[in-house]
Amino acid sequence: MTGTGRPPAIDAAEFPAFFREVHHHTHCPDGATTVTCDGCEGWAPFPWQSAYLDAVAAGADWPDLDVPTALGKTTFIDIWLFLLAQQHTLHRHQELGREYRTVPLRLFFCVDRRLVVDQAHQHSIELAEALAEAPAGSVRAKVAAALCDLGGGELPLEVVRMRGGTRWESNWVRSPAQPLVVTSTVDQYGSRLLFRGYHTSPQRAPIDAALTGHDALLALDEAHLSKALLATAAATALYQQTAVRGELAARALRVVSLSATSATGGRPRLGIGDADRAHPIAGRRIAAKRHVTLLDASAWSKKPAEAFALAAETGLDTVLPVLGLPAVAVIANTITHARAAHEALARRGDVDVLLLTGRCRPAERDLLVTGPLTELLDGIEPDRERPLVVVSTQTLEVGIDCTFGAMVSECGDWASALQRLGRLDRRGELGPVPAILVRTHHPEEPDHIPVYGPAAANTWQWLTQHAPTHDTQDAAELTPHLLDGLVLNPATLPGLLDGTATAPLTRAGEHIPPVHQVRVDAFARTSPIPVPDESPAPFLHGLDTGQPEVQLLWRADLPTDTTDFDALAEHIRTTPVHTSETLSLPLATVRRFLTEPRRTPDTSDLEGPDADTTPEPRNPPTRLRTTVLQRETNGTWTTPRSADDLKPGATLVLPTTAGGHDAYGWTADPDTPVPDLGDHPPTTPAPRYAWTRPSWPAPPAQPPSSSPRSSNRPSPT
Repeated sequence: MTGTGRPPAIDAAEFPAFFREVHHHTHCPDGATTVTCDGCEGWAPFPWQSAYLDAVAAGADWPDLDVPTALGKTTFIDIWLFLLAQQHTLHRHQELGREYRTVPLRLFFCVDRRLVVDQAHQHSIELAEALAEAPAGSVRAKVAAALCDLGGGELPLEVVRMRGGTRWESNWVRSPAQPLVVTSTVDQYGSRLLFRGYHTSPQRAPIDAALTGHDALLALDEAHLSKALLATAAATALYQQTAVRGELAARALRVVSLSATSATGGRPRLGIGDADRAHPIAGRRIAAKRHVTLLDASAWSKKPAEAFALAAETGLDTVLPVLGLPAVAVIANTITHARAAHEALARRGDVDVLLLTGRCRPAERDLLVTGPLTELLDGIEPDRERPLVVVSTQTLEVGIDCTFGAMVSECGDWASALQRLGRLDRRGELGPVPAILVRTHHPEEPDHIPVYGPAAANTWQWLTQHAPTHDTQDAAELTPHLLDGLVLNPATLPGLLDGTATAPLTRAGEHIPPVHQVRVDAFARTSPIPVPDESPAPFLHGLDTGQPEVQLLWRADLPTDTTDFDALAEHIRTTPVHTSETLSLPLATVRRFLTEPRRTPDTSDLEGPDADTTPEPRNPPTRLRTTVLQRETNGTWTTPRSADDLKPGATLVLPTTAGGHDAYGWTADPDTPVPDLGDHPPTTPAPRYAWTRPSWPAPPAQPPSSSPRSSNRPSPT
């Protein structure tokens, strides 16, 4: 603070120094005690980052951001934070009141990929730590002082993660005046914006709606995946701006689309420019030489999952001789296809294989992120003894800062193909790198393609006009043609797409219900809630969404021989639910699992209408095969007997003997007991798994889970 009690003034020109200091704190050994070092002198914002900050500082109303992958969209958080601090110091020195502030106080960084939420959360934590530990005289110390002055507390920035669960919502923000970053999934943010927060009481709902929708900035990452929420939030903001009181209208929600695949039309946008293309680092990433070859495996098996597993083996043998970096991504459209490929590749002895899906409990996810996945996130060593093969679903498409030397991917729609290719040589340092796109479904059945439907077939057809197509299972025959393929990157796309209608290449958009005054007023009624009440799900995922998601968890001591409600609820009172043991799944998937688990699910890592595309039979069974304890969204506990009794947004407690989850995530296998994590809340380390391969952390073996927990339990909370 200055002698006048005002924080030191911050100039917009200090942003590069702030950017460099934050990087120094996070990545350099002496970052917590020094301002910067010689190794950080070359670390500066990309031109688009400085241009965006300058545009908003000059009065632009948060334009949408259209930036290719690997160019640091997550640093949008840094830009917002610096602008908030800079404007506050400017107004303080001009002796202007807080009503003149235009930069929102709270940032909600929202994306429908659970692992991406975790990575954005980690970036925000590192940013908060850089401010809290800022050395005197640094720019980040000035930013920290400004934020403390604005929030009236000791912490410059608080960080919260909304990612499903039941225990964070009652105290997720210390003060409404506190500068705050919240990383969230679509359902967690959107339901609160509409006064119907999952696991939120009617009394709490208006508070959460105010915090998420007033004096708030929604940054919707990869907004092409969440068009319904984008439209709903934008319409809500327009409605807010009609408020009679000007100070309320001025604090209306601000919405920004962040996407490497354009998601909006008619809204102001800012993207890369000539300065980025000429930049020595950004330009190299924009022009990365990703060569695409097509492999038609549709005739290799009647079962698409088996066809993809065969194609994954052939593709891996094809790219291994030309690897510039010993890391290969194998990306499937559904969890079933990913697990089939993983099972086939895990039998090999010449590679290390890891399975990564988003349908995973946070405890197991943390074991992967802090264990075998660490090597990938830190950067694969070029001299690694055995190549690392990561088999994944849509989890790898967006937001994860890792790079691969080759890729074998099932063909989805156009947007998914571009996103997946963005994981290949992200930094443009490897020279030509191969990507093999695989067709697994019969060409005469485009409507049967899971998740993407005819858009995948149309994308494949377009690609065949620009890239060589092969159907051989002989890797030696295919390898010489890898670098003959189509080069796809942000530099070549404009010419390739010139005159091409991309709508047929993209999966059908959701039918989004309009948000108008009557609906907003109805949502705002929380005591009592209107009867009948409108579900928020169509406004978050579109009218085509079958069902919203539910939270699943498993307990070893849940009685399976009784339907007595008091007996079932007693163990929840003694050991409350915590977020590390919960798993988000589409309600349709859970209903099928609890009634007819032998049906193979085509579940993806997308949210909304394309999360589960398994066709439903005419007369599906309805009786639940096991005991279930259900916490509905209003907080009441029930004991459902049939599939129809399972409610959207609910938390479901299953016995561990019901199966459905292993060390990698959701399996839909009813025969494998699930570890009980009830005694391992986030503050307690989860039980370590035994690794089965000494030279590489292999899939963790499941610990025994059939025996009840000990009686040494935490006290009720």
